[in-house]
Amino acid sequence: MPCDRKALLCFAGFSLDLSQCVLRREDQQVPLRPKAFDALRYLAEHPHQLLTKEELLQALWPGVWVTDDSLSQCIRAVRLALDDTHHQLVQTVPRRGYVFAVDVIRSMLRHSEDVPVTASQQPQSAPILVRPIPRRHSGPPHHSILWLSAAALSFAFTVFVGAAYWRMNVRPAALALADASPEYVATRAAATDASPVERRVALVVGNGSYDAVDLPGARRDAAAVAQALRQIGFANVVLLQDPPHQVLLAALGEFALAAEDADWAVIYYAGRGAEVGGAQFLVPAGAVPASSYALSTEAIALTSLLRSAASARRLRLIVFDACRVAPGVADPRPIPSILWAHPTWTTELSPRGATLVAFSTAQGQQAVDGAGSYGPYAEALLAAMDTPGLELGAAFRGVRDRVLKVTDGRQEPFLYGSLPAEPLYFRPP
Repeated sequence: MPCDRKALLCFAGFSLDLSQCVLRREDQQVPLRPKAFDALRYLAEHPHQLLTKEELLQALWPGVWVTDDSLSQCIRAVRLALDDTHHQLVQTVPRRGYVFAVDVIRSMLRHSEDVPVTASQQPQSAPILVRPIPRRHSGPPHHSILWLSAAALSFAFTVFVGAAYWRMNVRPAALALADASPEYVATRAAATDASPVERRVALVVGNGSYDAVDLPGARRDAAAVAQALRQIGFANVVLLQDPPHQVLLAALGEFALAAEDADWAVIYYAGRGAEVGGAQFLVPAGAVPASSYALSTEAIALTSLLRSAASARRLRLIVFDACRVAPGVADPRPIPSILWAHPTWTTELSPRGATLVAFSTAQGQQAVDGAGSYGPYAEALLAAMDTPGLELGAAFRGVRDRVLKVTDGRQEPFLYGSLPAEPLYFRPP
């Protein structure tokens, strides 16, 4: 967006100098990347209005195809610059967009030399409250990106169908949980002892219904982990049992929105996993991909789970408890070049920041069934989660040692990622 001469927007102790394209707090300049500045400017020019993600993407990247993650990064940069830790200035409207919830005063620079007026200095003329600016509509995109637009429409239609199925089938099942089929259950519940300090959300998936073999242990493990997360104070826990492919995609989209307002975002998956060509996938219930190409279309990449949790402020945790096969049951439809086990770690999946990916097995190993009600990994994880004052890194190291012991070294969990210096706890001391 081009800079405007002599224009100034003042709000909440800040001034947005449109003549120099800078943000100031009192007399101090606040660093802000150009694209984040454009986002803040558009928000400030439309205060108290719902700005959809589509509108913001079109305003900030006209005629250019970008993902929602680019917009999320700009919003995070704006909130950081405004010290908007609790999202009081830039508010998220779930599944819709954002609102700049603060009064904005538009004024002009005081002198002909374009000396900026800071937020602490009152303009000499009467302040003018910013009125909504007519929203601009650009022309049709260049022909070179029409095929991208068609692909985007196709993907949007697919997600829409999945979301409609979710709302029509999954949520009613949650409301009538007592009468729901054990083969397909989805529940959402609020924890009774949720922490008032930080917000933690989780998505838990248990896939056990496959054509070749049924894995009831995966569903039991997922249900137990979901219950444990609620008991330790997670504000929102979604449990999916054997969800269809499109429903799981829709759930990941909803979880990405929930993660935007969360400190912790945790995804636990129990079921079958696969790896081909260095890419990792979770296999939805009922899917039996017969080729590498089919795997890419019928399964869900592990990177999708990471992107879904990426907006959480303090911790992104992915637990991949795959893939338990009942003893003595062989897969009658082997897939060439695909390992039904723990995937290889590649640079494609390198976690950044406070992100941890926990695998229940090492490469080339299969998770084994234990003698108890739950698998060895889930059982060890449940014990660690229930231990007060056990730091997160120490918790997962303890899980590794316990699984190695109970399986006589046949199953070795692995961790990838990094944790911050500040201690993190499932259950604080």
